[in-house]
Amino acid sequence: MDSTSSFSSFCDLPEIEESSTGSTFEFFKQVYAKLEDTGTSSNEFLHRPTSHDVALITQAHEERHRIPGMLVSLDCTHVEWRLCPKNLKGQYTRGDHKQSPLFQNKRNGSALDSSFIANGWHSKRSDYLTDGIYPRWDAFVNAYPHPVEQDERKLKILQEAARKDVERTFGVLKEKWKILDRSLRLWTEEKIGKVVATYIILHNMIIKDNGRTISPVHIMDSPVPRVYNPEANRELQDENVHHRLRYDLTAHISALDYHTLMIQ
Repeated sequence: MDSTSSFSSFCDLPEIEESSTGSTFEFFKQVYAKLEDTGTSSNEFLHRPTSHDVALITQAHEERHRIPGMLVSLDCTHVEWRLCPKNLKGQYTRGDHKQSPLFQNKRNGSALDSSFIANGWHSKRSDYLTDGIYPRWDAFVNAYPHPVEQDERKLKILQEAARKDVERTFGVLKEKWKILDRSLRLWTEEKIGKVVATYIILHNMIIKDNGRTISPVHIMDSPVPRVYNPEANRELQDENVHHRLRYDLTAHISALDYHTLMIQ
């Protein structure tokens, strides 16, 4: 099986039939092993967006949500770890357990060019829609907590509608893969990671089989030398750029009719 294989043909393989396993986790473990053997997990269905992906994703999001440069709406979901060791309890109920790998490519100098223009201002990278729990970093667009002007209310409406997409996605995933909606009886983080990776890959395979993929063709970028950028964290955490980005997005959508947005 290569990266062009379909979900249906993959699940027809006798080696991973659920009836041959003793538990749901054993089934997921066998699926993950098969994915690893075929290279599926590292090729098409679980990878960082390429330049080709970014262009198509931001275009699709602007057409759907009217927000330019939107790469993703950030959110998180919880998977309960029943057998979490006592010395780790409490660490996995917060969002600051480890440094996020989200901007790792920016730190090592291999970030893609995802720049865009809004309100005549050139932004270096795509924007990430967030809620109030996220810091005021340059690429994060937090919703106005108490919008005053009508244009501020417009952006808030658009942002809340876009964030419903990611919230629905988590709901769909937990409904489809019931193992994630229960307390996991696993002993290690590694096993939990494999379960989560497996259901994400299978979900993406189903999306492609159904013809609903935004970027159906996987086009890899040329290798880029990795060079540590000591200024990366300072640039990422620039609160002035954060406010400027939200201001320009607000100005960009000012021509949209407020009452039409309320109806939609």
